[in-house]
Amino acid sequence: EISSHEALIDAVLNTGQHLIGGDHYAAEDIRSRLEELMRDMQQLRQQTGHRAAQLAQAYELQKFYAEVSDAESWMNDRRPLLTSTEYGKDEYSAQALLKKLDTLERDLEGFRSTVDSLDVLANSLVDKKHYAAAEIRHKQSQAQEHFAALQESAGR
Repeated sequence: EISSHEALIDAVLNTGQHLIGGDHYAAEDIRSRLEELMRDMQQLRQQTGHRAAQLAQAYELQKFYAEVSDAESWMNDRRPLLTSTEYGKDEYSAQALLKKLDTLERDLEGFRSTVDSLDVLANSLVDKKHYAAAEIRHKQSQAQEHFAALQESAGR
């Protein structure tokens, strides 16, 4: 929106300079108002830049939260297999459970890259001095602990 008004602001500044250069009777008032307009525009640009940076950080935070939520959901979906007290009623069902456990152990190894990428993202946000750095570290820690607990339950 600021960019769309640049032409109008430039026209006002040019007209004001033209009036000042033409020895207009209110030249001092015009000069003062032009300086005020330029100061206000500079301040508006700075505030807009600051707001854009805040919005970018908020977007990054929401992206991180979504990724953590997905990871937590994945881990929560796997927990019942590891906490089950079922051992199978016969040899066939016991083998099926062992097969599921082997698959889960491979899935956990593959999921390590997801946890590692969360760590990289969290560290990147904290290194950028993100306004929610403490919360990011907390979520990162929770995800790491949850993953470690799953690995421990799987006997890894």
